[in-house]
Amino acid sequence: MAISGGENYEIILENYTTIITECDDDLGRVRRLYFKSNANVIQSESFKPTSFTFDYNRLSFKYHYTMIASLYLAPEIVDKEICVIGLGGGQLSMYLSTNFENQITTVELDEEVKGLAVEYFGFKEEKKNRVVIEDGLEAVNEMKDVGAFFLDVDTKDETVGMSCPPFEFVEIGYLKKIHESLCEDGRLIINVSARDKECLTTLCSNVNSVFNCVYISESFEEEVNVVVVGFKVAPVIGEKLELMERVEGEEMKEAVCLFSKWKKKSRGGKKKKKK
Repeated sequence: MAISGGENYEIILENYTTIITECDDDLGRVRRLYFKSNANVIQSESFKPTSFTFDYNRLSFKYHYTMIASLYLAPEIVDKEICVIGLGGGQLSMYLSTNFENQITTVELDEEVKGLAVEYFGFKEEKKNRVVIEDGLEAVNEMKDVGAFFLDVDTKDETVGMSCPPFEFVEIGYLKKIHESLCEDGRLIINVSARDKECLTTLCSNVNSVFNCVYISESFEEEVNVVVVGFKVAPVIGEKLELMERVEGEEMKEAVCLFSKWKKKSRGGKKKKKK
């Protein structure tokens, strides 16, 4: 089976659903997770500075940095739980757990995926970094006063124009459940991969109908993904220089400045009446 990510890779694991590879890039050794249902997409990627360790302070994808950057947009979430829906190899959850004091709860549908994250990607489940095996569509019913939901789930349906997230996760009914589960200053942060612009517009419109306001990131070079954020309370976003002074690392400084308020584009509008 052909997979993305170049030719020079070593297969670490292959079973009926999953392929895990290792290869060298410009910055060292990289381990990657693929699902056979969508083998052209890297589901998760972790850096290995040594044979026995993983670097939890680095993220592979620009959209992951941008998802996290939205936490710095005022009002900040300081002491509230952060929920990640979708585990993959666990790199996003491990980065959050390593760099933030918040309780991190990751919801994953498949127990086998959690096992892969632990065994092959160095995921460490701790008191402040726990995994709940449950359907993400149902888990929100039990959650209250959450600071932020990270929605990082792909769809298995290749016939739709949006590979991430599945439409069920951005339907009005589900978005209302998310809204009710968030704290007063909470936010929903969505990784969106949509080649069909109408899918992205529908997603943003749905979020905008439930949340106070919606922000969207610029698209990333060499990536289809954008990040959409629904805020319960409209953020007060200062000057870009002010934002950059509040974060560390070049990747995060770049990402935090990518957001702008989303507005539904007019489709021509009403014609002006002649006087």
